[in-house]
Amino acid sequence: VDESVRAIVLTGAGRAFSSGYDISRRGSGEGGEDDGDREALRPMRWHSSLRNPNLMLHIMELSKPVIAAVDGWCIGGGFWYSLACDITIASERAVFAQPEVRMISNSSVLFALLCGWKNAHRYALTGDHFDAQEALRIGVANEVVPHEELMARAQALARRLASVPRDSVRINKMM
Repeated sequence: VDESVRAIVLTGAGRAFSSGYDISRRGSGEGGEDDGDREALRPMRWHSSLRNPNLMLHIMELSKPVIAAVDGWCIGGGFWYSLACDITIASERAVFAQPEVRMISNSSVLFALLCGWKNAHRYALTGDHFDAQEALRIGVANEVVPHEELMARAQALARRLASVPRDSVRINKMM
């Protein structure tokens, strides 16, 4: 653990925060079609086979605050990562969604916890996309900024967090 790191900014490279997981490799884990693929499409098997919960918990359990700096696409597993972050700053051109729910997949309980049952169901049941302003309105994002200011704003917030005593940040993050 590098004690000099006081905050983490999680962002994408290029045109997206994250386009999600490669769901073409279901079933055997090696890609391609087999009976395991069909089995993975059953709702309960799909949910139990996801690696998302452990990866999301990893982000949430870090002692350092994690800021999601979202520009462009933030969908599927990438959307879940943004929910697991402590703070989410979205550029005005961010787009959020869980299109995989249209293919017998599940959402994250974090969506309902952060945004409310009705807001989460509006998007988790349809897989519809929503923009940065809607993300702000329902609680997916803390703020929306022009895309050219996104990283500067995220880094400024990380510096602000670094000025708060380490133990205070750690304890309050655990709450």
